[in-house]
Amino acid sequence: MHISSPIQHRSLQKTGCILTGRRPSRRITVSPFEIDDALCLLSKWFRSEYDSTRRDCTSSGKRLPGAGDAVKKHMPDAPASWDKVTIYHLLTHTSGIPSFTGFSDYTSTEAIPSPVEKTVARCRDKPLEFEPGEKWNYSNSGYVLLGYLIEKISGKTYSQFVQENIFTPLGMKDSGYDSNSAIIERRASGYSPSPKGPVNVGFIHISIPFAARSLYSTTEGLLLWEQGLFGGKLLSAASLQKMITPFKSDYAFGLGVGAVAGRKVIDHGAGSRASILIWLTIPMTS
Repeated sequence: MHISSPIQHRSLQKTGCILTGRRPSRRITVSPFEIDDALCLLSKWFRSEYDSTRRDCTSSGKRLPGAGDAVKKHMPDAPASWDKVTIYHLLTHTSGIPSFTGFSDYTSTEAIPSPVEKTVARCRDKPLEFEPGEKWNYSNSGYVLLGYLIEKISGKTYSQFVQENIFTPLGMKDSGYDSNSAIIERRASGYSPSPKGPVNVGFIHISIPFAARSLYSTTEGLLLWEQGLFGGKLLSAASLQKMITPFKSDYAFGLGVGAVAGRKVIDHGAGSRASILIWLTIPMTS
């Protein structure tokens, strides 16, 4: 079940769509909220859940790594400070690798195209904020590194990987990897407030956030994704359970996990200059 309140969106001065999916009828209700049927950019929580599918996918006849693998196993040139960092730490934001979006020069570089190798290089020589697994701190660097590892191990681009392993199998036809140049029909535009009224949001080259914020979809696409995720189309039952089991600060694999009135609630918020997304699901008990 999806719950999204128009009051929440208005208080955030954002526009968008509201979707509620009810089981077991699978009925879909899409309510326009000031903009009709627009594609909305998705933030990193959406992408991080995709990374957890690696345990159940194969590429070129070779099984992709598990969450317990050390980053250095697949990236031999990683700095010594990352020796204890695992894929699990990246997925749960407990690696200690500082987020590159917090670097002092980030704003001045976000409009300049940059290969993922350069972004990874910017992070590798920074000291860890804490020992891996010791604390929780949201790190966009960890998400870029996950996308980088996917490319190195699978031999495919990140865009190809998510298209072939998630979007196409789930029939998510209005979802994909974003582009600064391609014309994407019905894509929503982002705006920022100014003294003279709304203006276009500042330009960010998509190569900068890379796998930390690079996908787009529709509200109905999100429902297809959730149904596939919890319906066994992407993960085995064991992998799904691991994905939604919190580690530090009630946080699992790109998901917050808590309880309301005795019911498990899985949720995540995400935002950028252009958009805000609030997603919440209450798994059915029967």
